[in-house]
Amino acid sequence: MPADKQAGSVFAAPWRVEACSSTEVLQEMLCPVILPVSLADTDRARDLLGAEPAVSARHAIHAAVMLNNHVRVIATFDAGFDAIEDIERMRLT
Repeated sequence: MPADKQAGSVFAAPWRVEACSSTEVLQEMLCPVILPVSLADTDRARDLLGAEPAVSARHAIHAAVMLNNHVRVIATFDAGFDAIEDIERMRLT
């Protein structure tokens, strides 16, 4: 069933979510491509952890997957990504 027809989802327009039944539905709508985590990603995450003490393991693995796939911007409330030099955080308000 398409995300806009799933029970519990309410939309004002096809591109604007007013309410969502679950985080999984929202994630599928906002991010249709999920990148795998590779050995190269875990190696890069380890390097990020060693280079910047303020970076958590969770931030490092997310950032490593992003960087290895040429993704430089993340839209998030999470200020933890600010400590990673090559990642730009799009602040959500």
